[in-house]
Amino acid sequence: MFFLFENMYFFSFLLKYLLDCGKIIIRKRCDEGLNHKFQYITDLCNCLRLEIMYIFHRTLDTSWHFDDLCNDYNRLYFVLDGHGRVFNNEESVDLLPGNIYMIPANSHYNYRCEDHLEKIFLHFHLRIMPERDVLSNIKRIVKIESSVDEIEKIKDICYEEDIMSAMFFQNYIRSLTAKILEPYSDHINRELDLYMK
Repeated sequence: MFFLFENMYFFSFLLKYLLDCGKIIIRKRCDEGLNHKFQYITDLCNCLRLEIMYIFHRTLDTSWHFDDLCNDYNRLYFVLDGHGRVFNNEESVDLLPGNIYMIPANSHYNYRCEDHLEKIFLHFHLRIMPERDVLSNIKRIVKIESSVDEIEKIKDICYEEDIMSAMFFQNYIRSLTAKILEPYSDHINRELDLYMK
Protein backbone atom coordinates (compact mmCIF):
# COMPACT_ATOMS: atom_id res chain seq x y z
CA MET A 1 0.00 0.00 0.00
CA PHE A 2 2.82 2.38 0.90
CA PHE A 3 4.47 1.52 -2.41
CA LEU A 4 1.27 2.41 -4.29
CA PHE A 5 0.98 5.80 -2.56
CA GLU A 6 4.64 6.45 -3.13
CA ASN A 7 4.24 5.68 -6.84
CA MET A 8 1.08 7.80 -7.08
CA TYR A 9 2.94 10.66 -5.45
CA PHE A 10 5.83 10.17 -7.85
CA PHE A 11 3.52 9.97 -10.89
CA SER A 12 1.52 13.01 -9.83
CA PHE A 13 4.80 14.88 -9.29
CA LEU A 14 6.02 13.68 -12.69
CA LEU A 15 2.73 14.65 -14.34
CA LYS A 16 2.83 18.12 -12.76
CA TYR A 17 6.46 18.49 -13.81
CA LEU A 18 5.67 17.50 -17.42
CA LEU A 19 2.69 19.85 -17.55
CA ASP A 20 4.82 22.69 -16.19
CA CYS A 21 7.52 21.89 -18.75
CA GLY A 22 4.89 21.90 -21.48
CA LYS A 23 3.67 25.31 -20.34
CA ILE A 24 7.25 26.58 -20.32
CA ILE A 25 7.89 25.18 -23.81
CA ILE A 26 4.65 26.67 -25.14
CA ARG A 27 5.37 30.00 -23.45
CA LYS A 28 8.94 29.93 -24.79
CA ARG A 29 7.68 29.24 -28.32
CA CYS A 30 5.17 32.10 -28.02
CA ASP A 31 7.93 34.39 -26.73
CA GLU A 32 10.22 33.30 -29.55
CA GLY A 33 7.47 34.16 -32.06
CA LEU A 34 7.05 37.59 -30.51
CA ASN A 35 10.79 38.11 -30.25
CA HIS A 36 11.15 37.15 -33.91
CA LYS A 37 8.72 39.93 -34.82
CA PHE A 38 10.58 42.35 -32.56
CA GLN A 39 13.88 41.22 -34.07
CA TYR A 40 12.67 42.15 -37.55
CA ILE A 41 11.72 45.69 -36.52
CA THR A 42 14.94 45.96 -34.51
CA ASP A 43 17.01 44.96 -37.55
CA LEU A 44 15.14 47.43 -39.76
CA CYS A 45 15.66 50.26 -37.26
CA ASN A 46 19.37 49.51 -37.04
CA CYS A 47 19.82 49.17 -40.81
CA LEU A 48 17.88 52.31 -41.74
CA ARG A 49 20.33 55.21 -41.97
CA LEU A 50 19.48 58.84 -42.58
CA GLU A 51 22.56 60.56 -43.96
CA ILE A 52 22.22 64.34 -44.28
CA MET A 53 24.99 65.65 -46.50
CA TYR A 54 24.26 69.40 -46.64
CA ILE A 55 21.77 71.88 -45.22
CA PHE A 56 21.62 75.38 -46.70
CA HIS A 57 19.48 78.48 -46.37
CA ARG A 58 19.68 80.60 -49.51
CA THR A 59 17.89 83.32 -51.42
CA LEU A 60 18.38 82.64 -55.11
CA ASP A 61 17.97 84.84 -58.17
CA THR A 62 17.89 84.30 -61.93
CA SER A 63 21.35 82.70 -61.82
CA TRP A 64 19.58 79.59 -60.42
CA HIS A 65 19.35 78.18 -63.91
CA PHE A 66 20.34 74.56 -64.54
CA ASP A 67 19.53 72.19 -67.37
CA ASP A 68 19.29 68.42 -67.07
CA LEU A 69 20.73 68.33 -63.55
CA CYS A 70 20.95 64.88 -61.99
CA ASN A 71 22.51 63.89 -58.66
CA ASP A 72 22.83 60.63 -56.74
CA TYR A 73 21.21 62.09 -53.60
CA ASN A 74 17.68 63.15 -52.68
CA ARG A 75 16.81 66.82 -52.16
CA LEU A 76 14.30 68.46 -49.84
CA TYR A 77 13.27 72.07 -50.56
CA PHE A 78 11.50 74.08 -47.84
CA VAL A 79 10.21 77.16 -49.68
CA LEU A 80 9.91 80.38 -47.64
CA ASP A 81 9.42 83.08 -50.28
CA GLY A 82 9.44 83.75 -53.99
CA HIS A 83 8.90 81.32 -56.82
CA GLY A 84 10.88 78.71 -58.69
CA ARG A 85 10.20 75.90 -61.10
CA VAL A 86 11.58 72.40 -61.55
CA PHE A 87 10.64 70.53 -64.72
CA ASN A 88 11.47 67.88 -67.28
CA ASN A 89 9.61 66.25 -70.18
CA GLU A 90 7.22 64.44 -67.83
CA GLU A 91 6.30 67.07 -65.23
CA SER A 92 6.59 70.71 -64.21
CA VAL A 93 6.40 71.72 -60.55
CA ASP A 94 6.10 75.28 -59.24
CA LEU A 95 8.04 75.82 -56.01
CA LEU A 96 5.73 77.96 -53.86
CA PRO A 97 6.05 79.35 -50.30
CA GLY A 98 4.72 77.20 -47.49
CA ASN A 99 5.42 73.91 -49.24
CA ILE A 100 8.08 71.22 -49.03
CA TYR A 101 9.28 69.37 -52.11
CA MET A 102 11.26 66.15 -52.36
CA ILE A 103 13.25 65.66 -55.57
CA PRO A 104 14.35 62.02 -55.83
CA ALA A 105 17.92 60.95 -56.51
CA ASN A 106 19.02 60.00 -60.02
CA SER A 107 16.28 62.03 -61.69
CA HIS A 108 16.90 64.59 -64.45
CA TYR A 109 15.33 68.05 -64.03
CA ASN A 110 15.75 71.64 -65.19
CA TYR A 111 15.78 74.34 -62.50
CA ARG A 112 14.63 77.96 -62.95
CA CYS A 113 14.11 81.10 -60.89
CA GLU A 114 12.63 84.13 -62.69
CA ASP A 115 13.07 86.62 -59.83
CA HIS A 116 13.93 85.28 -56.35
CA LEU A 117 13.45 82.12 -54.36
CA GLU A 118 14.20 81.76 -50.64
CA LYS A 119 14.49 78.22 -49.44
CA ILE A 120 16.11 75.87 -47.00
CA PHE A 121 17.34 72.79 -48.80
CA LEU A 122 19.13 69.65 -47.89
CA HIS A 123 20.77 66.77 -49.72
CA PHE A 124 20.32 63.39 -48.11
CA HIS A 125 20.18 59.61 -48.40
CA LEU A 126 17.81 57.30 -46.54
CA ARG A 127 19.54 53.97 -46.87
CA ILE A 128 18.97 50.36 -46.01
CA MET A 129 22.34 48.66 -45.90
CA PRO A 130 24.14 47.81 -48.08
CA GLU A 131 23.88 51.20 -49.75
CA ARG A 132 20.26 50.89 -50.88
CA ASP A 133 18.28 54.16 -50.82
CA VAL A 134 14.73 53.50 -49.66
CA LEU A 135 13.49 56.43 -51.75
CA SER A 136 14.79 54.89 -54.99
CA ASN A 137 11.27 53.68 -55.86
CA ILE A 138 10.06 57.27 -56.24
CA LYS A 139 10.41 58.67 -59.74
CA ARG A 140 8.55 61.99 -59.47
CA ILE A 141 8.74 65.14 -57.33
CA VAL A 142 6.67 64.86 -54.16
CA LYS A 143 4.96 67.96 -52.73
CA ILE A 144 4.12 68.16 -49.02
CA GLU A 145 1.85 70.98 -47.94
CA SER A 146 3.14 72.85 -44.92
CA SER A 147 3.10 76.53 -43.97
CA VAL A 148 5.57 79.40 -44.04
CA ASP A 149 5.38 79.54 -40.20
CA GLU A 150 6.32 75.89 -39.85
CA ILE A 151 9.19 76.27 -42.32
CA GLU A 152 10.39 79.38 -40.42
CA LYS A 153 10.52 77.25 -37.26
CA ILE A 154 12.53 74.62 -39.10
CA LYS A 155 14.89 77.35 -40.33
CA ASP A 156 15.38 78.59 -36.73
CA ILE A 157 16.14 75.05 -35.57
CA CYS A 158 18.75 74.67 -38.33
CA TYR A 159 20.54 77.77 -37.01
CA GLU A 160 20.76 76.29 -33.49
CA GLU A 161 23.98 74.55 -32.52
CA ASP A 162 22.94 71.96 -29.97
CA ILE A 163 22.22 68.25 -29.83
CA MET A 164 18.50 68.63 -29.08
CA SER A 165 17.95 70.73 -32.23
CA ALA A 166 19.87 68.20 -34.30
CA MET A 167 17.77 65.34 -32.88
CA PHE A 168 14.54 67.25 -33.47
CA PHE A 169 15.55 68.05 -37.05
CA GLN A 170 16.58 64.45 -37.76
CA ASN A 171 13.24 63.17 -36.40
CA TYR A 172 11.39 65.77 -38.46
CA ILE A 173 13.14 64.61 -41.66
CA ARG A 174 12.37 60.99 -40.79
CA SER A 175 8.68 61.81 -40.33
CA LEU A 176 8.62 63.67 -43.66
CA THR A 177 10.19 60.73 -45.47
CA ALA A 178 7.67 58.39 -43.80
CA LYS A 179 4.86 60.51 -45.31
CA ILE A 180 6.58 60.45 -48.69
CA LEU A 181 7.05 56.67 -48.59
CA GLU A 182 3.54 55.77 -47.41
CA PRO A 183 2.06 55.23 -50.92
CA TYR A 184 5.02 52.99 -51.79
CA SER A 185 5.10 50.98 -48.55
CA ASP A 186 3.76 47.67 -49.96
CA HIS A 187 6.34 47.63 -52.74
CA ILE A 188 9.16 48.61 -50.37
CA ASN A 189 8.14 45.97 -47.81
CA ARG A 190 8.20 43.26 -50.49
CA GLU A 191 11.71 44.33 -51.47
CA LEU A 192 12.83 44.42 -47.83
CA ASP A 193 11.43 40.94 -47.19
CA LEU A 194 13.80 39.63 -49.85
CA TYR A 195 16.70 41.56 -48.35
CA MET A 196 16.04 40.91 -44.64
CA LYS A 197 15.25 37.20 -44.84
